[in-house]
Amino acid sequence: LAYNQAGETIALEQLQHSSQHSSQHSSQHPWQNPIAPVLAIAGIANPDAFFTMLSNAGVALEHTIAFPDHYDFANADAVLKSLLRHCAVKTPDAYTVLCTEKDAMKLWKYLPHAFAVRLEQTSDAQLFSQLDHLVQLRLPSTH
Repeated sequence: LAYNQAGETIALEQLQHSSQHSSQHSSQHPWQNPIAPVLAIAGIANPDAFFTMLSNAGVALEHTIAFPDHYDFANADAVLKSLLRHCAVKTPDAYTVLCTEKDAMKLWKYLPHAFAVRLEQTSDAQLFSQLDHLVQLRLPSTH
């Protein structure tokens, strides 16, 4: 589930349709149209992990844009120009924009319709077993 600044939500399953533009014009905002192409934006250390998570959820990504980690989106003109350059459209409103929750807090000032998606992290059970073993090795032994 993703949400925007206005509190509107969209299920990622709605974004699994073809990434091709609809031939019909609608009075709806593009982000309310499940066949609007999806643009994913990430300003995190490993943006490909976010893009892969979306793809694995079945989201049809038309474009992805990776910004440097901790990018503050302070220069709105530069951000919008970057979006336009990468998307070759007149306005980024032509896309359903997805970003991380971390980026949404900064990006919503410029793209309030962008949807924030919570990052999902999964860890292998073996990792926790190995960590437990290492912790046990470091603990003082009791006799």
